[in-house]
Amino acid sequence: PSNALKYQEIIGTGRRAILRQFGRAKDGTLVLGFTGCLIDASRYTPEDLANAVGWFTEKFMNQKRFENPRYTVLVATNAVENAPNVSARQLIPYFKAFANVMSDFFPETLEKLVIFPFPWLGRVLWNIVKYFIDPVTRGKIMFVGGSTSRHAPLPREIFKYLAENQIPKGWMTEELPKALPKPMKKPVAGPTDQKFEDETDYDPDAVVDL
Repeated sequence: PSNALKYQEIIGTGRRAILRQFGRAKDGTLVLGFTGCLIDASRYTPEDLANAVGWFTEKFMNQKRFENPRYTVLVATNAVENAPNVSARQLIPYFKAFANVMSDFFPETLEKLVIFPFPWLGRVLWNIVKYFIDPVTRGKIMFVGGSTSRHAPLPREIFKYLAENQIPKGWMTEELPKALPKPMKKPVAGPTDQKFEDETDYDPDAVVDL
């Protein structure tokens, strides 16, 4: 229980969650959004983040309605107002940890991992991280260009993979609330318990107790 609470606090909730369930991609896979600017290097280590991501993903996949789930991950690298926005150099070990846990523990369920925006700095990060990823997972990683400015519109190329209404409104395009979430009395699962057969059912900020 104590570890679950720790991991939930690392992942966060609502708009301040590093990892969130979105809707569905056009290929039918479930979508997770990873918000790199919310990583806080002053509060936890890369290993802590890796354990929290593993906890979240396991909870996500173990939901009863998901049989043999496959998922697409959107990884956003640009900054957002009121987020920690640590430097690229500080992010490198955290991206390594994230890549390792996804490739080591969930390789068969990962359909694709889409990283954006991907300018020259992204290429530097990739040249470091790629050697820590198995070849099968490496082949599932895709890169999308776009503006690195804060709150820039999402790259249109993203919508080749999923419809706009399957991404939370304002994700990466609006500043975050300044107030941090209050400490939780008990851990909640990152994934929602919504049904996605009808796109209008989507509620990105819902959480459920497990």
